Amino acid sequence: EVKIPEAFEHRYEEMRSANNTISFIGTAVMAILYGLLGVGVSLFFMLRRKTLIWRPPLQWSVFIGVAMFLAYLTMISLSWFQYDTSLSSSQFIFQHVLLAFVNGLLTAALFFFSAMAAEGLDRQAFPDHIRFWRSWSPTVGASREIMRQTVFGYLWAFFMIGFVTFFYWITNTVFRWWSPAENMMDPNILALPFPWLLPSALSLNAGFWEECLFRAIPLAGAVLIGKHFRKKGLWIAIALIFQAVIFGSLHANYPQQPAYARIVEMLIPFMLYGLIYIKWGLLPVVVSHFVYDIVLMGMPLFLLSAPGMWTHRALLVIAALIPLMIPLYRRIRAGSWYGIQAEELNGTFQAEEKAIKEEVKTIIPDIPVQAGRSFPTLAAVAALIVGGGLWFIFTSFEQDVPKLEIDRDKALLIADAFMEQRYPETDTLGLKPYVRLVSGTGRGALFAWEHSDRQTFHDLYERTLALNYYEVVYKTFEGDVERRSETVTVTIGRKNDILGWYHHVPEARPGASLSEAEARALAERAIERHYKVKIPDLEAVQVLPEKQKARTDWKFIYRDMNAGLREGDVRYIASIAGDAISGLKTEVHITESWERE
Repeated sequence: EVKIPEAFEHRYEEMRSANNTISFIGTAVMAILYGLLGVGVSLFFMLRRKTLIWRPPLQWSVFIGVAMFLAYLTMISLSWFQYDTSLSSSQFIFQHVLLAFVNGLLTAALFFFSAMAAEGLDRQAFPDHIRFWRSWSPTVGASREIMRQTVFGYLWAFFMIGFVTFFYWITNTVFRWWSPAENMMDPNILALPFPWLLPSALSLNAGFWEECLFRAIPLAGAVLIGKHFRKKGLWIAIALIFQAVIFGSLHANYPQQPAYARIVEMLIPFMLYGLIYIKWGLLPVVVSHFVYDIVLMGMPLFLLSAPGMWTHRALLVIAALIPLMIPLYRRIRAGSWYGIQAEELNGTFQAEEKAIKEEVKTIIPDIPVQAGRSFPTLAAVAALIVGGGLWFIFTSFEQDVPKLEIDRDKALLIADAFMEQRYPETDTLGLKPYVRLVSGTGRGALFAWEHSDRQTFHDLYERTLALNYYEVVYKTFEGDVERRSETVTVTIGRKNDILGWYHHVPEARPGASLSEAEARALAERAIERHYKVKIPDLEAVQVLPEKQKARTDWKFIYRDMNAGLREGDVRYIASIAGDAISGLKTEVHITESWERE
């Protein structure tokens, strides 16, 4: 691990506080303007006027809530790494099932009220929009208009991917913004029983709910207010900018600098999303947002190889294509393209409420209706090509971080061999292994990158440290609290080597109380043997004794000033429980002088 001084922690938190402040302001504005006023007030007036449609949003909210509940349930297999051994395993599982249920319930409730208000405001503000809840009906779903909106949503999603790729390339290389990337491959998803379900559910909820709350409510509300004050254009212009800024600010708590990076990133794209909504309604923006999210969230499935992975990939692709398959299915069942009729538009809703006895069956010709809301299909296709080209040109396919070349099974075999050699009593203790991949560029790695050349960085993170490694945790769920608290954590590096380990020995377990000299000799022998270094080449930094109930524990810290860093050093840490080595690890120490710069 990387040892980070307290001063650096404070400086980093101070830097990140701007991100969190922007995000907090955005959340407060969302809650007050969008939630209390946008959703609350609009639902109140729609209830009074009896114009509220509640059944379709209720059905969708139940579907999304159940999907989110099931998706969270699939993550229980990964939650054992946070298992509190003071609880029984049944209590632990019950807590996670309950948490998944509550999350699904809250998600469904938020979507229900947001979607109900968004559709109601859209119906009042945009009389020329097709009624949203009829978009996939047997008749309207078979129209050219719905098909065009759906196809445009897919094309726009891929344009967005290209735009974001180009944006980060420009800001990172030209303006030197700090936007740390995450690993696009997470082997932990292989532990999920249905790895396609989580990205599908998250994308559906985010794409649907966010477009209702952050696009339809502020923009439809602005149109209604603008009509009242006879300044519709001004209110729309203000709302277009405002909704994009608020949406970006809610995502500003990402670790990026400058703090307003996410606002700038999302300003233009989501102003365009707003224009698309104003022109054609919710369907194309919901489809586009859903496809954009599911492509990015589901990408790890296509970067990993494992038995049965093609089945999960196929299911993810099917989920992503559902918005397109529904109008295709409607068109095939209908046998011909359906012409949009007057009663399918928002503007005729009031006439229906008054129960006009004379049925007006004026069919709006298919071509004239499309003319008012025609899509720049060729421009969208061109945007797709340009976006894909920009992504291919400006995306670096080389990584500076050394590649992890072993798989989970290999890591487990190495850890088991280590445990058999060092802790032959493991089986009697009932300790069972749990494997996970730990990856990411932390602050210590950034410090090392800045204060070394490329070759030194690679040597350092191949020899004694790691950015990507497997962590095998041995724990038990049987016995009393003291027994369940005992764990052994083994860290496996990219070259099949043991980077370090830590044996958590229960505090109440009796053991020896070595003198400092005896403990130091034990620690130095362990460091020399395991890391192949000479103690005379290292410098003792700190000795930390810790008196337990029936033994004395020790921690010895040494540093290597000749590790190749221009500042800082590599530290070797040995932990002793009683008269046995309980842990070894290495880390990069960050200097205070660099922190204050």
